[in-house]
Amino acid sequence: MKWILAAIAVLVASQLVSGWWAPLLALAVWAGGVLLIMLAGRLPGDREVHPLAATPGVTGPVPAAPSPLIVAPASSPFPVPASHSFEPAATPNSAQDGNSWCLPLEVIGIFFNERWPRTDICTTREYFLRGGDRMLLRYAPPCATPAGQFWTCDVSGRWRDGSLPRQEVRVSAAGFACIPIPHDGVYEIGVGQGDPTGAEHGEIEVWLESDSPDRLAQSNVPLQQSGVTWRCDAAGQWHVEITYESTALDRAAIPARQQVSVPRSAVVLFDPRQLAWDEAGIGDPTTDWEADRRHVFRYYLQLSRGDVLAIEYAWRHATFGVPMEDSHGISFTHGELELSQFVRSPTLLSVQTSWSETSAETSRVMTVVCPDDGIFQLDLTLYGPAAWRSRPSADFLQLRVLGVFLRRPAQVRDFSLIEGWVEDWYRRTVPVPRAALAQCATDSRMQHLSGAQA
Repeated sequence: MKWILAAIAVLVASQLVSGWWAPLLALAVWAGGVLLIMLAGRLPGDREVHPLAATPGVTGPVPAAPSPLIVAPASSPFPVPASHSFEPAATPNSAQDGNSWCLPLEVIGIFFNERWPRTDICTTREYFLRGGDRMLLRYAPPCATPAGQFWTCDVSGRWRDGSLPRQEVRVSAAGFACIPIPHDGVYEIGVGQGDPTGAEHGEIEVWLESDSPDRLAQSNVPLQQSGVTWRCDAAGQWHVEITYESTALDRAAIPARQQVSVPRSAVVLFDPRQLAWDEAGIGDPTTDWEADRRHVFRYYLQLSRGDVLAIEYAWRHATFGVPMEDSHGISFTHGELELSQFVRSPTLLSVQTSWSETSAETSRVMTVVCPDDGIFQLDLTLYGPAAWRSRPSADFLQLRVLGVFLRRPAQVRDFSLIEGWVEDWYRRTVPVPRAALAQCATDSRMQHLSGAQA
């Protein structure tokens, strides 16, 4: 703007006079223009900035933002060990205005349990939680109990590179006790023991608080792990040994999802109308006490981490819900379909018949994601009279297993079925991977060579 005024002043002075008077007149014109603009308050750089009112027509100072509501005590509900920090981890996409979102996880009833799981605790719950979130606990007493009461619980945690030692928490009915989550991992809540008389004690509410609503949509079910090894003894007998059974420390389980239909690109992995079950109409050796009433159809699949399967099934409901009499009373016929890891958890899918459903055969499609490499078993378990043992599975269930996304399609059936021992507990058909068979053959040759040299 100042340069524009200078140009105008030179032009006006040159038109009025000439010679050595022109520069002096131009300077006078320019100074006069600047002075007029400053007096009018219009010169850029000197303009006073006023904030816009939040509400039209309202003037005066803008009130300060209200402080966020504190739902937890200012101090930690339990002492912090020196080796563990409860500073919340950085939360992605955290709310800048201090807002947070809460999700109810569970309501746990308080009761008396003499033997399990440990002294002074009637029950425990495990959740997979993420660093930066908060677990909120609140005591809901019976109606006749004063609101100022509290209940004693304990909290512990474990993750890949560390753990949170078990600590006692006094859970009040007056407000939430807030447990900050320092790392992604599995956290366990133990609920204090109830009275042996069976008196009503109320409930413990468990909530999850996060600065990001997207995190509340993620699974809080911890992934279960199991491990097995195969061993062939000198007599040629195969043994399956369970190496560990524990809860995963660094991952949440991926729940099965119901789909409208099977993707067109999926390939059929198993259909009982075209392929035979690996084991059909067998009794389960782990449940000898109901061997005459429990009938199992079993099929094995070797899967890779990240494989996606679609399981399409339709129960023949008219077959189930029939009463059966036994020495313990009356039970009803029913069936269960389960996909789980050999020999133990995790269980990827578990569905069963519902007698209240319509007798029409409704087809459902469930998709599951394989959490780890391993051999999995698909079990159709029927609970019914002994005559069911010889009937085909199609009399009870229509079934197809399809591969939607397979990382190693050639590996799905790359094993041998051999009669073997599970630990030293029972004999059954066990799937032995080709790698274990090759290792056994190599060991046998080495032993034979060693014996020949000796």
